[in-house]
Order: sequence, then C-alpha cells, then structure tokens
Amino acid sequence: MAKKQTTKRKFDWTTYTRPARLLTPAQEDAFVSGGLAPLLALVLSDPDTRLDIRARSANVYYRGISLLRISGESPIVAELDESCRLPREERSGERLNRIEVIDATSTDRVIAVLSELMTAVADSWDPVQDASDRMARQIFAHGNSGDDLYAAEYVVIDMEHTYGARRYDLIALRRTEGVTGPGGFANCRLAFTEVRRSAKSLTGHNSLAAVAADLAEFTKAAGGEHLGRLCAECEELVAQKVRLGLLPADLEVRAIEVDLPELLVVIAGDEVYSDACDRAVIELHEKLTARHYPTDLLRFAHAPELAIGTGSFELCDQDAMSYRDFKSYRKHS
Repeated sequence: MAKKQTTKRKFDWTTYTRPARLLTPAQEDAFVSGGLAPLLALVLSDPDTRLDIRARSANVYYRGISLLRISGESPIVAELDESCRLPREERSGERLNRIEVIDATSTDRVIAVLSELMTAVADSWDPVQDASDRMARQIFAHGNSGDDLYAAEYVVIDMEHTYGARRYDLIALRRTEGVTGPGGFANCRLAFTEVRRSAKSLTGHNSLAAVAADLAEFTKAAGGEHLGRLCAECEELVAQKVRLGLLPADLEVRAIEVDLPELLVVIAGDEVYSDACDRAVIELHEKLTARHYPTDLLRFAHAPELAIGTGSFELCDQDAMSYRDFKSYRKHS
C-alpha cells in the first residue's frame, strides 16, 4: 500500500512559539576568542564553506552539505550532522564520535575531522551531478553576503529558516530604495528568498505557491506579532554575525522595518523556460492575489550561474523583475 502523504501541520498562531536562532553568549565567545576560533577562521577562509547559526547551535556547510553541528555549552560539542549524506563515505568510525571542545587538542581534532570530510566531498564532486538546490542556495548566499555594500541590493542573513509550517530557503535584507552605500541597510526590509534549480523543486509540498500562501498567513498571524518578533530576532542575528565576521563590519542595521516582506524567487538554469516554471509562477501569483498580499512585493530573478555547483551570483537591482516583467523576459529570452 502506498504511504499516505503527510498533510501540513496546522498551527495555532496565538500560542505558537519557537526559540530564537541565535548562539548563546558562551557559544559566541567560544567562536570569537575561545576554542572554536580556529574553526571559525577555517570557515571564513574558504568560499565553499559556510557557518549558519541555529537556535543555540550552528551548522558548518561545505558545498551545500551540512557536515558538522556545534551545540552545547559545558562542554561545547561538535558532531557529524545527522542529515549529512557524504558521497562514498562509510558512516562509521571516529568521524561519528562526539568531540567535546575543551582544549586545543580537541579543537585540532574537530578541524581535522572537518578537513577530512571536506576532502571526501571535493574528491568525488561532480559539478553537474552533485549540484543541488542547497548548493545553489549556498552560492547565492555567498554572492550576496554584503562584501560590497555600495553595490549590494540584497544581503543574505540566514539560510533554511523555519517559521510556522514552512522552511524558507533564505532570508535577506533589501536595501532601502534610493539610499546608496552601507546606509541603505540602516532601515531595511526583509526579503524571503526562494532559490530553485530543478523542475521538481518548483512543485510539490514546498512549491512556490505553498511558500507564498504560508508567507501571507505568517505575516498576518496574531495581528503581525510574529512578523515583529522575527524582525527583532533578525536584528540580533545580524549584530551577532557581524561580531563573528560572518557579515561585514560596516553593515549597520539600526532597524528592520516591520513591513510586509518582499518575496524574491530566484530560478537557475534553463528551468526558467520550462512548462513547470510557467505553472508554478502563475499559481504563486494567484495564491498571493487571493490572500490580498501586495504583488508589487513579488520579484523574480534568473540566475544561470546557479545551475551547477560552481561560480557565484550577485543580484543587482536591475536583475530583480516584477511578475509582468518576468513573464515577458521568459517569453522573449
């Protein structure tokens, strides 16, 4: 008998709570000046590697694969991410051991394990076969990390952000229109960003339409209370990432406006011209319209560079299109 597909869990938004995606002060200190500082330095030195903050923990990604999870305080613990899928790797032996980060020797062990895992991925990496939506997200996040705040239109601050019933690919900051330089992000707007590189990811449980519907529901829930909490949380997250060096030091966010977020859809490669993309984009627009969500906050971009697991893509203002402009772009390209 075929397994019945699980339906979306219903949320009571009046009672729904979740922990903030922030490191504890002790964990932050460990990364800045304590036992995890060498690990952070390794992450910052490799463009294929990314550290993302979770609720009282952090994950280290390499080419879109989550390799290590860092959690705990006394002691801090590093362990292989349970969701990790390594090519040609046997999930056994010392790699799966919990490593308690208590001295320089244990830190060296963590770095050695991470380096070994990264080498295993790199040695078997096929840019076409092994490219994934998660890798595309990581490349997009790296290309829009605010390295040049005079040119950046978006700065990605979080990846795979879960809120309510949905996991959103990325959360970014959108520059205030007409304000140039780093000051354009002093008072900015959130941009929920979906990055898709395959026809399969455009439909199904996490389709663009499903994301749009849940975003509209989330922003209006409890009279906007959840949106306000998220904006405040993201302000703290940006400040923490700046202190860690994960975002540029001159990114001074004074306040994230508690306005409805922009929904930015980035589609990679030739899938942008597919029938599946056409259906997904139309249904997405219909979902937002039916929920009275302003469609001028819906923007699209085509990123051919994200189709394979190499390269980079920095999104400029002229790359982001309205729904009508995107339809015309697909038709005439």
